[in-house]
Amino acid sequence: MVKPILLDEQLCFSIYKAQKQYNHFYAQALSQFKLTYPQYITLLSLYEHGTMSVKEVGQTLALDSGTLTPLMKRLEKDGWITRTRSKEDERRVDVALTQKALDERDAIFEHVGSARR
Repeated sequence: MVKPILLDEQLCFSIYKAQKQYNHFYAQALSQFKLTYPQYITLLSLYEHGTMSVKEVGQTLALDSGTLTPLMKRLEKDGWITRTRSKEDERRVDVALTQKALDERDAIFEHVGSARR
């Protein structure tokens, strides 16, 4: 007779529960800035590296263009980033932080940092 699989003994279920808590934490921490977690990590990569191509951002975050394009459109619409075609290579789209993103950086860091405590 095969031993039944118990839900609480499954690593995948523990990871699933932790991921739900994780998502809830960041949803609350970022809500005042109207940012999602993927938008937040996009900003983090730009804060760290400066202007990057869309491809570089995707590689840094392990996000495909199908996920990244709508995310960046929303960030641009909300005034966080700009996207411009490279003058050297028109196939390349560069992503840069706006003044709003630079001005809000410390407030975002402080708010997320204080929410972790």
